[in-house]
Amino acid sequence: MGIITSGTGLGGMAWAPFLRYFITAIGFRNTLRVTGLVAVIMIAMSASVLTEAKDSTADLAPAEPGRGTGHRPALPRVNWQIVRSNAFIAHACGTALQAAAYMIPVYFMSSYARTLGYSNTAGANIIALSSACNSGGKVIIGHLADQFGRLNALVLSTFVSAVITFGLGYVSSTQIDIDLHRILFIAYACIYGVSAGAYVSLFPAALAEQFGIRDIASISGLLYMIRGFGTLVGTPVGGALVQHITGLRDAASSFDRMFLLVGSLLSGSTISVAWARSIKAWSE
Repeated sequence: MGIITSGTGLGGMAWAPFLRYFITAIGFRNTLRVTGLVAVIMIAMSASVLTEAKDSTADLAPAEPGRGTGHRPALPRVNWQIVRSNAFIAHACGTALQAAAYMIPVYFMSSYARTLGYSNTAGANIIALSSACNSGGKVIIGHLADQFGRLNALVLSTFVSAVITFGLGYVSSTQIDIDLHRILFIAYACIYGVSAGAYVSLFPAALAEQFGIRDIASISGLLYMIRGFGTLVGTPVGGALVQHITGLRDAASSFDRMFLLVGSLLSGSTISVAWARSIKAWSE
């Protein structure tokens, strides 16, 4: 999962500087058209080479009478006993809070970089740097999770994300020396890319460790839907908290409430994931 999802970081690393160039050259509307076309082509090419595993028939149900021969895909049914469990509730809270926080720094990273005196191009390059760290972190932390436990690594990733958001992101938005602003922000962009990005690759593996493989399709589908709601809410709220202040030194401090929101959401996610991990420990 770490290797597969590292592609999102590689994509962000490649696209950030190109998007900045395209927006400058052809405008943001045509840039959206170009990216949409590229996405269609690349996803279609990827999907065309995928094949089902040979043992996938184990997950197929017999065809209904009168519907012909062969097999039909068995629709995953939600195991309500699991959904009503404390472990599911803990993961639902944790993933919703983490999703609400996850993309806020990424969306506003370039805008925040400009308040520190960076150019638009430099802001895009910082996003690319964070994405590169995101990609590498997913692979490395995924490897460590295989040795020390996926749930343990999930707790660690959310905890580190929360700590650095308060300790680096928020502090970088306070009234300090501008050079220190930049040092803390670059450090935050790199470490946040590693720690927050690791959650994405660890989450499905952690669910398998918590609930087993049998019901993983329905359980993960439901939790990813809940995660989608968190993503939908988080970024607009984060943007609403950014105060529009003119002046270089004051502009950086206008992002302080946004960082407080991200840190608080990630702290809540850490508590929820730790709760899920404790439930797993008590059941062993």
